[in-house]
Amino acid sequence: MNFGLEYLLESLKSGLRAAPLTLGVSFLSFLFSLVLGAFIASCRVYHIRFLDRFFKIAVDIVKAVPGILIIYIVYFSITDGYNALTAALHLNTSSKNISMNVIAVMALTIMGSAAVSETIRGALLSVPKGQYEAGYSCGLTFTHVFRRVILPQVVPAAIPVLCNNIIIFIKLSSILYFISVMDILNATMIPATYNYRFLEAYVAAALLYWLIGFVIEQASKLLEKMFSVYKR
Repeated sequence: MNFGLEYLLESLKSGLRAAPLTLGVSFLSFLFSLVLGAFIASCRVYHIRFLDRFFKIAVDIVKAVPGILIIYIVYFSITDGYNALTAALHLNTSSKNISMNVIAVMALTIMGSAAVSETIRGALLSVPKGQYEAGYSCGLTFTHVFRRVILPQVVPAAIPVLCNNIIIFIKLSSILYFISVMDILNATMIPATYNYRFLEAYVAAALLYWLIGFVIEQASKLLEKMFSVYKR
């Protein structure tokens, strides 16, 4: 079978139209996961009573459950809960009015928070305890020690893995078509449903994901170089 360049370009154009949505959902989910993951990691590293044990169990569960199951659990929990609530309040609305993009962000945030929290926890644990003690011996409070001593060491250590987490978010977005979110992979398949050139469509999707990953990798290197000033 001959590889059709024109079919590849057609799928690329279709995938590019869905790229803004894929990137928007992925980066927004990453930002939410970054905030939640930082909180989870802090609770576990600094042993906040009750929360450290709870988050450890929650992270272990999320890491063990396949992503597609989390998407379905979030989807049906929100839609069924929304329908039950509107029925109880006698409101003339249903779960059909809920944007699937919102559900996608929530599902990716739950999945990503576990990975991001482990990244930040590892970066926090990489700082020797003697750094804290040295700060305290200078009369600094925990807040000042964390901001002036710990954070400048944690950020450079976490950046490479966090950038990899972003790539993982983008790749995870490829399973969002199960809840009818038009991601890059799903968009590149649209021309293939008419011309039956699925190989070209899959190659087009792979090229788009690779291009996005390449850009993120280059941005990661720039950030590493920028924050390496703290190591000098």
